[in-house]
Amino acid sequence: MKYIISFLFISIFGLAHSTQNTDPKAISTTKEIAQKVEEGFEKVLDKTDQKSITSSLSSGIPSLESQLSSISKAQMDYITKFNGILDLIDKHDKRVEVYKRLKGTFTKELFSFERLEFLFFLSLKLIVVYLLYYALKVSIIRMITYHMEALVQKRKKNTSNHKLTIQKTIIDVTIGPLIRKIAIWVLRTITVIIVLDILKVNVFPLLFGFSLMCIAIAVASKTMLQDLLHGIITILRGIISVGEVVKIGDTKGKIEELNLRSMVLRLSTGEVEVIPFSTITKIVNYSRDLRIFKSEVLIGFKQDISLVEKCFKDALTKLRSTTYYEKRVDPECNFLGISEFNEHGYRVIATIKYIPDPTDHTGVKFNEFVFKEMLLNNIEFPEVLET
Repeated sequence: MKYIISFLFISIFGLAHSTQNTDPKAISTTKEIAQKVEEGFEKVLDKTDQKSITSSLSSGIPSLESQLSSISKAQMDYITKFNGILDLIDKHDKRVEVYKRLKGTFTKELFSFERLEFLFFLSLKLIVVYLLYYALKVSIIRMITYHMEALVQKRKKNTSNHKLTIQKTIIDVTIGPLIRKIAIWVLRTITVIIVLDILKVNVFPLLFGFSLMCIAIAVASKTMLQDLLHGIITILRGIISVGEVVKIGDTKGKIEELNLRSMVLRLSTGEVEVIPFSTITKIVNYSRDLRIFKSEVLIGFKQDISLVEKCFKDALTKLRSTTYYEKRVDPECNFLGISEFNEHGYRVIATIKYIPDPTDHTGVKFNEFVFKEMLLNNIEFPEVLET
C-alpha cells in the first residue's frame, strides 16, 4: 500500500509540473488530486486505518482517470520516463544491498578462524617441504662428490707409482656433473609432486601422461638409449678414459673424447673415427697401468754384461731428457739379464714402461738410443750369417 501511495504522489507531482503550458483547468484538477493523495499519504505515516486511506484515495483516483484523456502525449512520456527512473533507483538500492551483504560474507569467510588456520598450516607444510628439499639436495651433492673423488683418488693411486702425469679421467669431466644433475632433477620432480598433492591437485593424470610420453620417447629412440646405457656402464666401470690408447675391433687409436653415446678415436694415421658404444663388443686398453716395452739385443760372448746393463740405463736417461718422453716414460729400467745362449753369443733383455701412443714410436726410439750407447761403449755385435 505504501508503494502505491508513493507512486501516485510522485506521478501526480510530475504531472503537475509537466502541465505548465496546458489548460489551467487541468492543472487545478491535478493539484486537487495531488492534495487528496498527499492527505492519504499522511494518514499512512500516522498509521491510520486502511479504510480511511482507501476512502481518501478513492475520491481522487476517479478524478485522475477522468483527466487522463486530456493529458497530452508528451506528458505521458514524462510520466513513463519518471517511473523508469524510479525502477532504476529501486534496482540500484537492491544491488547495493546485495553487494554489501556479499562483501560482508566474503570478508567474514576470508578472515574466519578456520580459513586462517588452513592458510597457516598450508604455508607451514610448504616451508617444511622446501627445507627438506634443500637439505636433501645439499646431502646428495656432497655424497656424489665424495664418491666421485674417491674413484678419482683410487685411479691416481693405482698409477702414482709410475711417477707420470695422470690425465683427468671421464669421472672428473663428465660422469660426476651428469650424476649430480640427474639426482637434482629427480629430487625436484618428487618435490613438485609433493607440493601439488599438498595443494589438493590430482597428480595421477599428470604422472600417467608423463609415463606415456617417456614410453613413446623410449620406443622412438631405441638406438640412442642403447648407446646411452652402454656408455654409462662402460664409463662407470672405469675401463677407459680420455688419453688412453685402445683397440676397438680392428681399430686402434688414442681416445680424444668420451661422451655418453660414443667415443672419438685418433688413429695412428691421423684420421678421427667415432664409435658408438652400442656397437662395441670388445675393448683392448693399452694404457692401463702403462705399457711394457721389451728390448732384446744379441751380444757376443766376450762382452761385459754389466757394461751392457749400463748402456740400457743410459739410453733410457737420454730418452727421458727430451721434453716429449720425459712425461711419458717411466724412469725405471728393468734389466732382466740373459735370456738365452746360442752359437753366436747371448741374448739380453730389458724392459721399460711408458704411456702408449698410437704410432708406438717410444719403443723404436728407445732401441735407437740403446744402439748408440753400445757403439759409444764399444760393444761388439756378433756376425750372423744367413744360411
